[in-house]
Amino acid sequence: SYYQAKGIKSGVLTARIEILKALGKPANPADDKKLEQYAEDQKEIKEKADHLEKHSDSHIRTHVVFARSVTMFQVAIAVSAISVLTKRRRFWYVGIAFGVAGVVFFIQGLLTQ
Repeated sequence: SYYQAKGIKSGVLTARIEILKALGKPANPADDKKLEQYAEDQKEIKEKADHLEKHSDSHIRTHVVFARSVTMFQVAIAVSAISVLTKRRRFWYVGIAFGVAGVVFFIQGLLTQ
C-alpha cells in the first residue's frame, strides 16, 4: 500500500504538471524533483517488498510441511482411538503408520527451516 501511495502521488503530480503545461503555465521545478524522489522511493520499496516476499515464501513452505505433520498426527490419534474401541489390531497398525508419516513430515519441516 505504501508503494501504491507513492504511485498515486506521482500520478497526481504528473497530471498537475501536464495540466499546467496544457494551460501554458510553467511547472514548478520542485515538482520534477518530487517525481524523481517518488520514483526512487518506489524502487526502494519494491526491493524491500521483494526481499520480504521471498522470506514469506520460505515460511509458508515450512508451515505447509508442519501442517501436514499435524494432520498425520491427528489422523493417527483418531485411528488409534478407533482401534481401542473396536479392539482390532489392524486399525492400530494403520494408526502407527500415520504416526510415522507425521514424524517424517515433522523432520522434513525441521530440515526446511
